[in-house]
Amino acid sequence: MRRISVLVTMFLASLGIGFFARSARTATLQQSDARAADLAAIEKLHRADIEATLTQDPSSLTNLWSDDGVNLGFPGPPVVRTKAMREAYEKFRADHPDFQVLKYAPTSKMSKSRMAGRLRLAILQARTRCLQRTIRSVQKAEACVC
Repeated sequence: MRRISVLVTMFLASLGIGFFARSARTATLQQSDARAADLAAIEKLHRADIEATLTQDPSSLTNLWSDDGVNLGFPGPPVVRTKAMREAYEKFRADHPDFQVLKYAPTSKMSKSRMAGRLRLAILQARTRCLQRTIRSVQKAEACVC
């Protein structure tokens, strides 16, 4: 009788271990699928950011932001919400009609796996650096013309 109870206990223990291992594998597969989808979305937004920056189209630049976005890349106070950003992009375009971005290769210090949770921050930092560089170059060009 004791031998049967030991065998039943071992069977139940191995069944439990097998079930746990299978559920852990399934969870890992679901996480990797979600991660792949996140990385694909990040790459799509990254390409849209590069295209919008190179064309300097105000509506394309504005579409990259959520409705409650805050842009720190303009001189003065932060530009809050997409309507104000569109106006700021249009004003910049009107003030500098000959402005062109010849090359835009944003760099990020974050790995792609960490970028999924910090996507807005990474884009904000890259856009801020780009706008600061371009505004300085426009100011230098205007200073030379005068």
